[in-house]
Amino acid sequence: MTDTSDYSQPKRSDFWRRVGALLIDSIIVLLPLQILVMVLYAQTNGAVQGTFGFTTTICYSVSALPEGIKLDPPPPADYDSITDCHTGLLGFDMSRELVISKSTEQGSVTTTVSQTYTLGPDSVPRTAWSMDIPAIIIFLAYLIFMEFKSGSTFGKRAVKIRAVDIADVTRSGLPLRKAIQRNLAMWIGSIPGLLVLALLFFKSLQAAPNFSGVFFFVAIAFIIQLGWTIWIIVSVSQKNDPIYDQLAATAVIRVETKPVSAPTQSAQP
Repeated sequence: MTDTSDYSQPKRSDFWRRVGALLIDSIIVLLPLQILVMVLYAQTNGAVQGTFGFTTTICYSVSALPEGIKLDPPPPADYDSITDCHTGLLGFDMSRELVISKSTEQGSVTTTVSQTYTLGPDSVPRTAWSMDIPAIIIFLAYLIFMEFKSGSTFGKRAVKIRAVDIADVTRSGLPLRKAIQRNLAMWIGSIPGLLVLALLFFKSLQAAPNFSGVFFFVAIAFIIQLGWTIWIIVSVSQKNDPIYDQLAATAVIRVETKPVSAPTQSAQP
């Protein structure tokens, strides 16, 4: 088999090719996982839930709690807000939460204390196992394996780009170490946000969690994530290697194909 790819003058991929590849890969990997979670959510009465992928969240204000419902831990005393939030795809639930809050105003400062409960399809609170982190791990494993194997995921092949090792552009696939490095480095800007999510999670385990002091850290994490994302977008838009490719000594290039000429026949005497 003849390789007609031209790597003599590799051109960096543009922004939209990268976005298109990521979208296609997300559909290929995450959409089947979402369908699985939707089925498991219904079949296990909400024991398995998830909020990853292509989802929408719709929240409804509830006037009163259903009679006989038991909440553990108890909601904030004198609560004044009850919200029932459904997260899913095309009207099918993947996750459901009941948020009960108490807001107090002191001058210009509003303090909100809330408690979140995971609900099943029957509207009864229950303990649930989240598929969010496993879904992220599966998606990362897919990217790493495909780039190690050939440099191209299915999404990259569709838009004719591939990840290459700068030290050897013609190599088929990235060294495993570099495939891991570039995909993990993409998440550096998300580390503050993940730490804040961990803080929110542990606070939610308290009997009467107070989230008012956390919003400062949420804002800082958001600014860092936004700056990281803008930095990457600007670099890729200018067809420069983004920071995670620089750290891994890799690049994403366009795959150009040379026309294959027919072999010439020697003249017959």
